[in-house]
Amino acid sequence: MAQLAAYGVRVYVAPDSGSNTEGSYTEIDGIDDASVEDSMGSIDISDFKDQAGAIRRMVGMRDAKVNFSGNLDLADAGQNLLRSYRIARIKCWLKCLWTGSAGVAVQGYIFTGSTKATVGMSNKVTFAATLESNGYFNDAAT
Repeated sequence: MAQLAAYGVRVYVAPDSGSNTEGSYTEIDGIDDASVEDSMGSIDISDFKDQAGAIRRMVGMRDAKVNFSGNLDLADAGQNLLRSYRIARIKCWLKCLWTGSAGVAVQGYIFTGSTKATVGMSNKVTFAATLESNGYFNDAAT
């Protein structure tokens, strides 16, 4: 398995251009932590006839969350777009390129956003946000 160095990771945001297509991407600067949770719903289909005493399941719909955080930069165009999409409740796309050129793109809404300031060794202001998917997930994004 080829190992990846995190310094090549890039995260971008784009508006949803209608018909669930991606608009023009803007890179988000300052991010130092990103993760994509890709899951499938678990549907319990057990019934009284199941004699084995074990739950039977079927796979439900796909779901994804993109969590990211980093150094707050009020002058960064990408961070400003994130804030404006969340406040206006606008659907958008987030693209995480793990190698700088290949990764995932997820369509959804920015449901949470936070800002935090610390004093001490780091003495910096950071931000964090979470996008939850809204139907479209491209795990072969470039």
